[in-house]
Amino acid sequence: MNVKAEWLVEGIVGAIRGEANKIPDFEYGAIAIRLIAKDYAANKLLGGIFVELDADRDHLFGIKPGAPKTRPAGWRGRKEEAACGGYVYLKLEGCARAVILGYGRRSSDLPDELVTIGRVNTPGAACYDIQKHKLHGQIRIYLGVSGADPLEDEKCVMAGGEYIEKWCEANGFTSIAP
Repeated sequence: MNVKAEWLVEGIVGAIRGEANKIPDFEYGAIAIRLIAKDYAANKLLGGIFVELDADRDHLFGIKPGAPKTRPAGWRGRKEEAACGGYVYLKLEGCARAVILGYGRRSSDLPDELVTIGRVNTPGAACYDIQKHKLHGQIRIYLGVSGADPLEDEKCVMAGGEYIEKWCEANGFTSIAP
């Protein structure tokens, strides 16, 4: 990961983990961050990490540093374990479909009839667009969290979004947020 992109991603992860730490039993789970450079100026702003435009650069982290991304059975009385590292990407795909079709900027904005294999509308993913100038430099960022209850996941994602908005203000970017 390039230094410029790394700083942004590290700050987002820190903000999400900070919110997750407020949930007493949120020990296992996953954070997904997808970066997409929409033009060459955006790719340059991210340090040239993309070989082609509109390619996705995904990052996956544990909700706690070094912790498994699979939540074990028994959490809050649930019998099954949860593959949070996989499920968070289903949320990102649901969010992406909602954005592309104009329903909104969160996974939960996707209508039920568009849920399919590989895409869910469970809360816990959101999309942010940031840009340096009006005509170029657009970066799309998808954030997702999985591992707690969906509304708790969503709250963690929104903490990451707050970090993005503060980062934009501090660095001369504008943002479109959910």
